[in-house]
Amino acid sequence: SPALFEERVTPTLVELARKFPGKLAYYGKGTQPDFLNAGLRGAPFAGFGFDHRWNLPALFSRQDLPGFIQGNFDQALLFCDEREFRLQLENYLRTFKQTSEVLSRWVCGLGHGVLPKTPESHVHYFVQRVREVFQ
Repeated sequence: SPALFEERVTPTLVELARKFPGKLAYYGKGTQPDFLNAGLRGAPFAGFGFDHRWNLPALFSRQDLPGFIQGNFDQALLFCDEREFRLQLENYLRTFKQTSEVLSRWVCGLGHGVLPKTPESHVHYFVQRVREVFQ
């Protein structure tokens, strides 16, 4: 629960961030906005990471999230047929083409890793398109 996380986990994360200011990032897998409590937001993290369940473009406008924001493509979409995968990727990339401020803080990723049966051609295409769109 968010309350238990704030009570038991946040103090240790904040302590680590203070011990190594600007050198650590916090990445919460499967979390929700309530987990991003004031303690975490006030700690000197280099940045924050969020999985595909978050509204990533909305996070860039938040003033309480300094540093980089890592936001990932839903790795399950890598398993779609080629046409659907490309459509989903274009929709995803379109949301990040808004401002240069976003691009200067965004770390793009392929979710929580490429799984053994992920079509390799989709991984190559993902990297190629990100480079083409944002160069």
